[in-house]
Amino acid sequence: MTTSKSNSFNFPQNLFLNLYIEHQYNKSRNTALIADNSFDENGRKTVSLLRVDAPPAHIHHIDKQFKVGHFKVRRHFSPPNFSEFSKNMVLAGSVNGIVCVTNEIDFAEAFVGLWNPSRKVWKAIELPRTKSWKNKSVGLGFDSETNDCKVICIVPVPHGGSWSKIQIYSNNQDMWAQCNLDGIVPFRPQETLHCKFVFNGVPYWLGHNWKLGDFQFFARVNPCTGLFQTFQFPQDVNPALVDLVKLRESVAALVKCPSKYASIISVDLYLMDEKCGSWMKLYCIGSFECDRMWIPQCMGTGEIVIFKSMHFGDNVTCFCNPDTGHVFHNTKIEEFDSSWFMSYSHVESPVCLSGMMQIGMEHRDKNKDLVSKKWASSLSNDFESVLHL
Repeated sequence: MTTSKSNSFNFPQNLFLNLYIEHQYNKSRNTALIADNSFDENGRKTVSLLRVDAPPAHIHHIDKQFKVGHFKVRRHFSPPNFSEFSKNMVLAGSVNGIVCVTNEIDFAEAFVGLWNPSRKVWKAIELPRTKSWKNKSVGLGFDSETNDCKVICIVPVPHGGSWSKIQIYSNNQDMWAQCNLDGIVPFRPQETLHCKFVFNGVPYWLGHNWKLGDFQFFARVNPCTGLFQTFQFPQDVNPALVDLVKLRESVAALVKCPSKYASIISVDLYLMDEKCGSWMKLYCIGSFECDRMWIPQCMGTGEIVIFKSMHFGDNVTCFCNPDTGHVFHNTKIEEFDSSWFMSYSHVESPVCLSGMMQIGMEHRDKNKDLVSKKWASSLSNDFESVLHL
């Protein structure tokens, strides 16, 4: 990673990393979820930060009226500005305050992007000029050995059944490379989904493994080595009843267990040993009254997000502390139409990657410093106090 050359603030990288690590793990107030395809109180599509103890903080309102340029020929695509790209933007991971974004319609086969909402900067990354990228599944990783942010794409092979190829973009090198020596892997991500979460800088996907013949597996791609691995859910557990999440500093499987009472569901917590892929059952979190339930996410501070479908037809979102089983609500978040299945743990960060430009200034003179000199004003008060700005 590199820091901005802005005249207003040149953050030494080693100092930043030390402050960032201390802040990320010891300052829970800065840990949030960033949710995509949600709508604010005025019905506008927005990207927002969510915390259990605060109202949603809208960080980007999407201009649905913005006219996106139409390009008929792939080779004539030019880098879009953020307003163009965000009209049909979908999140695909968050690492160190950098958010990976992709586009499902207008630029589906042309670009992905890296975005720092705190600094209001982003970078459009051109995809390789090959076919089938429209169905790509995108994830974001961090190579701690080289301090490099990497975009990882799993691209299904056309007419290849359950086979996919993996391409990795290195921000430091500004180039794409195919990571697996054999060219393709026997894995196909779930359709319409990008990486499920990012754990220790490594993105995880849900999907199925062609060799194992089962649709209920998950996989990860190591951004440092390019190593592709698949894992199974806990044994003797129906995969259809499992929700896979990142819970604090662990990969967790939350297994829904129907009881003898039709409207009562309990949840068992399993943690995975990331080195060998084995599972350990810890305890039952609690029992919940509902017809059906999903656990799409966990907050960075550890609270489990529970989405319940009630017998009287209403859907209810609540939070549960897995240590105590205590269930509570945040009415502001419940009123906010949030897409929990397209959200990621996120921390605010002053990092500006090489090649990033100030949003709204993408097509101006590239010889000028296009990173805002007043970027600190967009950070939250919590994060600003830690950096002593």
